[in-house]
Amino acid sequence: MGTSRAVTCQLCGTEWPEVSEDEEGHTLGRFLGLQFVEECCGRAVDVLYEEFGETFAMAFLNDFAENPSDSRFGLLRFSLPEIFEKARRNTEEVAKQVSSAQGQA
Repeated sequence: MGTSRAVTCQLCGTEWPEVSEDEEGHTLGRFLGLQFVEECCGRAVDVLYEEFGETFAMAFLNDFAENPSDSRFGLLRFSLPEIFEKARRNTEEVAKQVSSAQGQA
């Protein structure tokens, strides 16, 4: 649906001014119960990621596990060693912080 009135995108908070009748209006949509302006900044993708990122990631990784040699997983195969190393370092840092906090308690 469209409108020429002033509207605020409920996803990102951007305020869109009223437009005259000879100008193109704002295209509105609904996303997870929120009204958004389609011409806006793309916050819809961020909201999708926040809400469903883990679900999408798990589905993607399960597809990878079924056929890891598929060419669509080339970037993942290339990136996994670096990602796992970063996760290992971060896990070790958290473990140190927890150990230190327990030692001070």
